[in-house]
Amino acid sequence: MAAYIGSCVFFAFSMIGMFVGLAKIGAIRTSLLMNFEPVSSIALGALLLDQVLEPLQLVGAGVVIAAILLAELVKNSSEANENF
Repeated sequence: MAAYIGSCVFFAFSMIGMFVGLAKIGAIRTSLLMNFEPVSSIALGALLLDQVLEPLQLVGAGVVIAAILLAELVKNSSEANENF
Protein backbone atom coordinates (compact mmCIF):
# COMPACT_ATOMS: atom_id res chain seq x y z
CA MET A 1 0.00 0.00 0.00
CA ALA A 2 2.86 2.37 0.81
CA ALA A 3 4.28 1.82 -2.67
CA TYR A 4 1.03 2.97 -4.28
CA ILE A 5 0.90 6.07 -2.12
CA GLY A 6 4.55 6.81 -2.82
CA SER A 7 3.98 6.39 -6.55
CA CYS A 8 1.08 8.83 -6.46
CA VAL A 9 3.06 11.37 -4.46
CA PHE A 10 6.09 11.22 -6.77
CA PHE A 11 3.86 11.39 -9.84
CA ALA A 12 2.21 14.51 -8.44
CA PHE A 13 5.62 16.10 -7.78
CA SER A 14 6.77 15.26 -11.29
CA MET A 15 3.68 16.87 -12.83
CA ILE A 16 4.16 19.98 -10.72
CA GLY A 17 7.80 20.09 -11.78
CA MET A 18 6.84 19.72 -15.42
CA PHE A 19 4.40 22.64 -15.27
CA VAL A 20 6.91 24.82 -13.39
CA GLY A 21 9.53 23.99 -16.01
CA LEU A 22 7.04 24.72 -18.77
CA ALA A 23 6.41 28.17 -17.33
CA LYS A 24 10.10 28.94 -16.81
CA ILE A 25 11.87 27.52 -19.88
CA GLY A 26 9.08 27.13 -22.43
CA ALA A 27 7.41 24.26 -24.20
CA ILE A 28 10.23 23.31 -26.57
CA ARG A 29 12.94 22.96 -23.94
CA THR A 30 10.54 21.22 -21.56
CA SER A 31 9.67 18.64 -24.22
CA LEU A 32 13.36 18.11 -24.94
CA LEU A 33 14.03 17.48 -21.26
CA MET A 34 11.08 15.08 -21.06
CA ASN A 35 12.82 12.96 -23.70
CA PHE A 36 15.62 12.47 -21.16
CA GLU A 37 13.28 10.45 -18.91
CA PRO A 38 14.11 7.00 -20.40
CA VAL A 39 17.83 7.71 -20.07
CA SER A 40 17.48 8.66 -16.42
CA SER A 41 15.30 5.59 -15.84
CA ILE A 42 17.89 3.14 -17.10
CA ALA A 43 20.67 4.99 -15.27
CA LEU A 44 18.78 4.92 -11.97
CA GLY A 45 17.84 1.28 -12.54
CA ALA A 46 21.50 0.42 -12.98
CA LEU A 47 22.63 2.46 -9.98
CA LEU A 48 19.88 1.75 -7.47
CA LEU A 49 18.56 -1.66 -8.50
CA ASP A 50 21.78 -3.20 -9.87
CA GLN A 51 20.16 -3.83 -13.23
CA VAL A 52 22.53 -4.87 -15.99
CA LEU A 53 22.44 -2.56 -19.00
CA GLU A 54 22.51 -4.18 -22.40
CA PRO A 55 24.66 -2.63 -25.13
CA LEU A 56 21.55 -1.69 -27.10
CA GLN A 57 20.24 0.28 -24.11
CA LEU A 58 23.50 2.21 -23.95
CA VAL A 59 23.30 2.94 -27.68
CA GLY A 60 19.71 4.11 -27.27
CA ALA A 61 20.68 6.38 -24.38
CA GLY A 62 23.47 7.84 -26.49
CA VAL A 63 21.07 8.48 -29.37
CA VAL A 64 18.60 10.24 -27.07
CA ILE A 65 21.33 12.42 -25.54
CA ALA A 66 22.76 13.24 -28.98
CA ALA A 67 19.30 14.16 -30.29
CA ILE A 68 18.63 16.45 -27.34
CA LEU A 69 22.00 18.17 -27.75
CA LEU A 70 21.55 18.49 -31.50
CA ALA A 71 18.08 19.98 -31.13
CA GLU A 72 19.39 22.49 -28.61
CA LEU A 73 22.34 23.42 -30.84
CA VAL A 74 20.11 23.87 -33.89
CA LYS A 75 17.71 26.02 -31.87
CA ASN A 76 20.54 28.18 -30.53
CA SER A 77 22.10 28.65 -33.97
CA SER A 78 18.75 29.60 -35.51
CA GLU A 79 18.18 32.14 -32.73
CA ALA A 80 21.65 33.57 -33.35
CA ASN A 81 20.91 33.90 -37.08
CA GLU A 82 17.64 35.70 -36.36
CA ASN A 83 19.37 38.19 -34.09
CA PHE A 84 22.19 38.84 -36.55
